Amino acid sequence: MIGLAALLLPGVLAQAPDAADATTAAPEVAGAASGQAPETLWAGAEQAALKQDFTTAAAQYRQIIGQGVVNADVYYNLGNMLYRQQQWAGAILAWRRAARLDPRDPDVEANLVFARRKVKEALTPEREAPWFAPWQGFLSPGEGQWLGMGLAGLGLAVLGLRRRGGATAPSAEGAAGLAAAAVAAGLLCWGGGWQAAHAEPGGVVLAQETRLTSDLSGGVELFTLHAGAEVRWLDEAGDRVLIGLPDGRKGWMAAQDVGRIDPFAPFPALP
Repeated sequence: MIGLAALLLPGVLAQAPDAADATTAAPEVAGAASGQAPETLWAGAEQAALKQDFTTAAAQYRQIIGQGVVNADVYYNLGNMLYRQQQWAGAILAWRRAARLDPRDPDVEANLVFARRKVKEALTPEREAPWFAPWQGFLSPGEGQWLGMGLAGLGLAVLGLRRRGGATAPSAEGAAGLAAAAVAAGLLCWGGGWQAAHAEPGGVVLAQETRLTSDLSGGVELFTLHAGAEVRWLDEAGDRVLIGLPDGRKGWMAAQDVGRIDPFAPFPALP
């Protein structure tokens, strides 16, 4: 991926975007829904982006997502197209979903920095990770679970070989200790990945302005948020969502005013 920084250099805005919008390989999906295949939509989005028809390109990427494709490049490209339309909140949501799938991509992080400068409340979230697996903040949920299974499997294999061989030498004892440590580390990694996969990843405010209240029925108006604010998703009931902010504030808001940072969820309509 080429970051948005490249797109914002002087003299580049008038040219066709050359980021992953038009260069990364099209994702392959088996059993896609009826309609155009993801590869066809991807090619159409590339052509639209080259013509600087960012609205059409964004619509094609959204159709790919609507067919069940869960792919960091698709979300990255969608974010680029929305950014070029000055839809800052939508771009942040798309890039946050991309980061959920590929948390170490420096281009996604650089693009988020640009977009957060455009919104009224730049509530930059911290990398969330279980207390017992702090490294999970730099891994996708799947990576954490696969790493855990690999470490645990390796450790169990070494322990099994040692037991079969019946070795008692100090070197063998040391190998057994390392193997046991690998199993323990594997369980922690797997647990961190599992918890990350089941944790609520948060949301992005999409409405231009939304008022947060003290309870479901309305109650006292607590504060106001604007498009692009990144929030924690704490609870939901009916058409209301309880969100939290990094400074500890909480409040209920309309569910339609916030987009979930869940790459498996449909991409919401933008105001």
